[in-house]
Amino acid sequence: MIHTSRVRGLVVLAFAAVAVAGFVPAAVHAGPRLFQDSKQEPKDEASLYKRAQERWNQGNYPTAAQDYEKLIADYPDSQQIEEYEYYLVYSEMYAQKRKAAREHAEKFLAARPKGKHAAQMQLFVATLLGEQGKKEEAKAAFRKLFK
Repeated sequence: MIHTSRVRGLVVLAFAAVAVAGFVPAAVHAGPRLFQDSKQEPKDEASLYKRAQERWNQGNYPTAAQDYEKLIADYPDSQQIEEYEYYLVYSEMYAQKRKAAREHAEKFLAARPKGKHAAQMQLFVATLLGEQGKKEEAKAAFRKLFK
């Protein structure tokens, strides 16, 4: 019968032998770099959008917002522009950049009052106005949702 302390000792010895032999898994070698964004800038709209979505899905909202701003600036005539603007506002909301989120939502509404995401943008504007203590403006913004 093998005692558990002896098994633990063998496991530790095995790990030490592997380390001495120089075998270290790639993930250990890479360390934190394994999970960081690539430093290489995307070269086209599709790859920049993919990176923005990855950052969004990882909860990295400040950098996702930067990518969406770049998409909007670099590809203003894109068929996806409304999606970029929508995700920019959402990213700013989650990143606690409330003033920027409201400004971008208002800009969205001015350009696309009947757009796919117009109701959501109007809700953002109303909510953000309310958070800023602008009750009358917030009420007016909420009323626009029901027109």
